[in-house]
Amino acid sequence: MGIVEKKEVLLFVGAIFAILIIGSYFNPTGKASVGYFCSDTDGMSTLIQGTVTYSNSGSVKQSKTDYCLEEGKSGSYVHEFWCAEQTMEEENIPCAWTQKCMKGKCVDIS
Repeated sequence: MGIVEKKEVLLFVGAIFAILIIGSYFNPTGKASVGYFCSDTDGMSTLIQGTVTYSNSGSVKQSKTDYCLEEGKSGSYVHEFWCAEQTMEEENIPCAWTQKCMKGKCVDIS
């Protein structure tokens, strides 16, 4: 292999390396972003019953609505759905001790 051929190989390898570095800068998670979609109507608030609409990699859009684990009980939890980096997440979040869960949200005990 001559000097010219070695330079061409080095330039090619350098170009590939640069593409990988630039690509990781614009997509730091490494997840494919094409086809992912997620929106949340309540922004992870337990005071509002929200709905998350999402699709993953071209799948049919689906919706999930926040709900109570124990409807109307003091110290109950909201099963909350929210978006994180265009994917749906979910978690059980407790209402404050002065609240109870009703219709998918925390409300003050009256």
